Amino acid sequence: MADAQDFLKDFPLLNREINGRKIAYLDNGATTQKPEQMIQSICGYYGGCNANPHRGAYALSVKATDIYENARKRTAQFIRAKRPEEIIFTKNATEALNLVAYSYGLSNVQAGDEIVISVSEHHSNLVPWQFVAKSKGACSSISIWRGWQSFAGRYRDEDHGKDEDRRCDSGIQCPGAQERCEVDRQKGAQRRCCGRRRRLAERGSYGCRCDGSGCRFLRFLRS
Repeated sequence: MADAQDFLKDFPLLNREINGRKIAYLDNGATTQKPEQMIQSICGYYGGCNANPHRGAYALSVKATDIYENARKRTAQFIRAKRPEEIIFTKNATEALNLVAYSYGLSNVQAGDEIVISVSEHHSNLVPWQFVAKSKGACSSISIWRGWQSFAGRYRDEDHGKDEDRRCDSGIQCPGAQERCEVDRQKGAQRRCCGRRRRLAERGSYGCRCDGSGCRFLRFLRS
């Protein structure tokens, strides 16, 4: 297994010192630092083939389109999506959640339905569903789960209203999340959406992947 120091070498900014001390950067929730490979790739794009993808028939636009679509294919392979068309690029994870809530949510949630959200959610995965619930006359309830451990048993036994009323379940990806989706199916949730936040670098036993997760929507950060 690679040592953490090996990964740090890829990040130019994290190899700097401020006031004589190495940087220990903890604000990744707001802005993530970029590895050298990403920086070089971006510079190479702007310096060699910067053009509007999908909007032109000239050489630069065609090249930009190829790069853009190849990124979609590689992302699909990385998270094990069924096909590249399932990948939708947004400018950040918050916009991705808004897109799901205000398109899928407003189109499918009905009066009397239930939206289940875990108590550990960031407000970006809470406020949109509260808006949907208020707009459609649905109920938004908060799961009492408070840890990272598997919680399928507790979630299965919780009374969130009538099983047939459950429409959406949105929560962070963690150990037990797949079980939670299975519980949703057992409870008769016909339309569910698990908005999960996970970084690409954390792909692993329960990392950023679609196959077998049971979720309909998966959001993740690029780095």
